[in-house]
Amino acid sequence: MKKILAIFLIAVATNAKVKTINTESFEEIQKSYLSQRESYFTSLTSLTIKSLDKKDCDSAKKYSLESFKIAEIVKDEWKTGGWNYGNAIFIGNMALGYCSLLENDLEQAIAYLKKGEKQPVINFLNQCLKFWKSDYSSKYVKSWIKSIEAGQNPDFSQHIE
Repeated sequence: MKKILAIFLIAVATNAKVKTINTESFEEIQKSYLSQRESYFTSLTSLTIKSLDKKDCDSAKKYSLESFKIAEIVKDEWKTGGWNYGNAIFIGNMALGYCSLLENDLEQAIAYLKKGEKQPVINFLNQCLKFWKSDYSSKYVKSWIKSIEAGQNPDFSQHIE
């Protein structure tokens, strides 16, 4: 009898919660969900950067990989992947490469950073031009591409701490 009474009370409480939740329209709930997901996606990029600042590679890797998962989902939904898509991919890959260097895993770092391979780097920089659209940013990216095409190493010194 006690079990039946407990089940009844749970059912009544659950029904009350469902009625409260159902006061919002589907569109309101969906808008809230998408907003929260975009905020979460943006936070992952920020958390990756903060983890790198602390040289906490375990966290940086975790946040980078989670960013990649979300990026794959939103890429098609948001057509362009949203304003943070390019940042998440760029920062995530840079974090993985940087952490590999910190962990003295040069082979893995090279795999992430494609060290010494001109065309993948040029392709990557051309992709960066799609979201680094300011005159300031594109000027540097274009000069780096020209240097690489000429067989030179670009001067990144102004952009590295």
